[in-house]
Order: sequence, then structure tokens, then C-alpha cells
Amino acid sequence: MTIRLEAEVGPDAHKLISLLERIAYGLSQASAKEISAESREKESQPVKKAPMFLGEKELANELGVSVSSLRRWRLIRTGPVFVKAGGLVRYRRVDVEEWIKTCNGHK
Repeated sequence: MTIRLEAEVGPDAHKLISLLERIAYGLSQASAKEISAESREKESQPVKKAPMFLGEKELANELGVSVSSLRRWRLIRTGPVFVKAGGLVRYRRVDVEEWIKTCNGHK
């Protein structure tokens, strides 16, 4: 079955048509190599690691609570373990994850 497009198309449309034809009739060896080269390129890009420490605002956003809740939890010592250096309060990600595991939901 052949589909004909009867309209003026720009260069991007020609690329799209070419891609659709390759999909419809199966990928050629050359296009398979192109796809595999693109995947290798993506794999070689460095993966962003999660930061080791979180600030108050970052943790509040992740947990979906207010910064004042975190401060209150620190005051009454019910929140995650924190590190204080001068005026900066930071939370280690591993401590936060451990704290979350110990939290019980309301039953």
C-alpha cells in the first residue's frame, strides 16, 4: 500500500516522511547503526547524581512540607538527623531516607 502526500512540504517534512517510510518498511542497516550511535552518545553522558546534602528548602520541597515544619521537628527532635555548620542547616540524604523508613503512617 502506497500513501501519497499531495502538498508542498518543507525540508523538515521531508525528514519526517523519510522517517515514516523507514518505520513502515523496516529499518535499514544504516539507520539501525545511526540509532545505535545515538544511544551510545546518550549513555556516555554523565548522569547527574543526587546531592549528598539537602538544604531546608530543598528537603521541604521533596517532603511536601513547610520549612517551618522542618524547624519545629528539629526543635522537638522528631525530624531527620541534621548537620549544623555555623548558621547553615543541612540534611544528609541517607539520614533523611533512614528517617522516612522509621516514620509510621496513621492507622
